[in-house]
Amino acid sequence: MKFSVEQREDAAFLDWVSGEEGQISEFIVEKSIDGVFWFEISIISPHQDSVNIYHNSYMDTNLADGTQYYRVQLLTPNGESIFSEVSSFKLEKDVYIKPELFPNPSSGIFILKYTFLSKNKPEFNLVTSRGRVVDLEPVNTVGMYTFDISELYAGVYFLQIIEGDKVTRVKISKK
Repeated sequence: MKFSVEQREDAAFLDWVSGEEGQISEFIVEKSIDGVFWFEISIISPHQDSVNIYHNSYMDTNLADGTQYYRVQLLTPNGESIFSEVSSFKLEKDVYIKPELFPNPSSGIFILKYTFLSKNKPEFNLVTSRGRVVDLEPVNTVGMYTFDISELYAGVYFLQIIEGDKVTRVKISKK
């Protein structure tokens, strides 16, 4: 049995080729995060044809950051288990902890506390409730940004945190 795993964005695409599936009761797709302890993530019924060769596939969208290990277990009608080779890849997601903005509401000084774990440096935009972008110069200290919007009118604004292709919006209320 030929077995492969390929990362496609934030999913793992598993593909295997088997022949004579009439001799197989089921395919059990298994996953591990350490390559030692395995758990079942899907059971797939084989084609009941003993002549043709078939491509089988499975898409795993429940990925953790780090290395993902996969294998397929073939169960035969007599109870025998045959395992595919193990295939793996390392997923490196841009992960962050949800930003905290305080005090909110405020009369002008806001502090944004966050932990970005990606390699990209964040950019910031302040957007009015009507969609106009306001110039914003945050002061950076370790793990925190301070924003002074005391010169702006009272109202609702949205702080856009841009990191690569990800945009997070935080609502700001200015008194």
